[in-house]
Amino acid sequence: MAITHLEAIRNGFCADIATATDFGPAAGQCVLKTGATEVATITLNDPSFTTPSVAGVLTLIVSPVPEDAAATGNASLVDSMEFQDSTGTVVFIGDNITAVAGGGDLELSKNPIDANDIVQLTSFTYTASV
Repeated sequence: MAITHLEAIRNGFCADIATATDFGPAAGQCVLKTGATEVATITLNDPSFTTPSVAGVLTLIVSPVPEDAAATGNASLVDSMEFQDSTGTVVFIGDNITAVAGGGDLELSKNPIDANDIVQLTSFTYTASV
């Protein structure tokens, strides 16, 4: 028999993720990376996520759009993300990142990005495992 979690447990886990991301004296942040190299850091809204509305799904608040961030370094395909609280503590890491309408968990205004490009988070969905 496979292990499954009740909807209330998954929603509670999502609420904990949102609380941890919003922890600290300021808004959390999303750090975009290529390998181990930081490409851009985007400050999130505070609060950063909506209340889970369906079974274990948390949606990033992108309206108003979180602060733009200028990319650093050379042209880079963003291949990982770290969501951190305002103190820089990593809450979770992911790697399903695409440009708009690409179907990734995190969709950026463009990907890959070049140095000095303005980067925006256009959508993000966190799904707690069943």
